[in-house]
Amino acid sequence: DYLYALGAIQMARGNAPAAVDYFKESNKTAAAYSFSVHWWLARAYLMAGLPESAAKEYEGILSQMNNWRLYWGIWSVKAYYYGGMAYEQMGLTDKAITSYTMFLDTWKNADPGVAEMDDARARLARLKTKS
Repeated sequence: DYLYALGAIQMARGNAPAAVDYFKESNKTAAAYSFSVHWWLARAYLMAGLPESAAKEYEGILSQMNNWRLYWGIWSVKAYYYGGMAYEQMGLTDKAITSYTMFLDTWKNADPGVAEMDDARARLARLKTKS
């Protein structure tokens, strides 16, 4: 929809707070659940420095077992990675470790060179060293 498109434009411009507003409005006007709106809303929250709201959105995404998660499989798995980042920012080390571990376990056979995989490994190692 139009509001979703405006949110995407704001994300591309690096204006996460404005993107949050557009994605929230898009979600209100949606006729049905939209995985992509919730996923981008979560990303916008994370980029806007609102990890609690991001974590809540990622938890909602990951609690859904429906065709949306199958269709957006790559984004669905990345919800564990970004959710881990939100938990890490909130100081919830155990939840961050669990989330990064789930992400890495799910993609354990991924091709080499996936930036999120390398970053998740580094974050996980650092968190395990601290705990």
